[in-house]
Amino acid sequence: MKIALINDTHAGARGDSLLFNEFFFKFWEGTFFPYLRENGITHIVHLGDVVDRRKFINFVILNQWRKRFFDVLENEGITMDVIVGNHDVTFKNTNEINAMHELFDHYENITVYTQPHAKAYDGLSIQLMPWINSENLEQSLEALEKTSAEVVFGHFEIAGFEMDRGNISHSGLDTKDRKSTRL
Repeated sequence: MKIALINDTHAGARGDSLLFNEFFFKFWEGTFFPYLRENGITHIVHLGDVVDRRKFINFVILNQWRKRFFDVLENEGITMDVIVGNHDVTFKNTNEINAMHELFDHYENITVYTQPHAKAYDGLSIQLMPWINSENLEQSLEALEKTSAEVVFGHFEIAGFEMDRGNISHSGLDTKDRKSTRL
């Protein structure tokens, strides 16, 4: 089984810029979807941050993403597992209310994970780890400690790691303290 991994798509980025949205779709329609077709890839794992803003989405952007991304997946028989990221959740302390459930639950080909979940892809065991917050911290750390998965896919904030060039995270999980509560 071939799987495409994507993350941080940030639908609605740059203040709902239609120019940025078209730039993104130049990649999705001109590169990504053709690559999936040419290589027989029918499953995607999205590692979080499908949307850009945790509290709202522009309806023009939503319409474009529904028609040009999610409907394409559905029409072409492509399934997708999504682990929610920090931009997908409305509140910082829980994954319960999130954009994926509120906007895209009607797609039967999409499965959303808001809690740690172990899953096998063609025999390879993978631990899916959505955004860790105060509500799921203990459950998440326990899942990471006990998993027998060979691979972990997650949307993490880890203290001391570079998030992007020159931007070091000063909060999140502490790699020196396995029972970290620095969220």
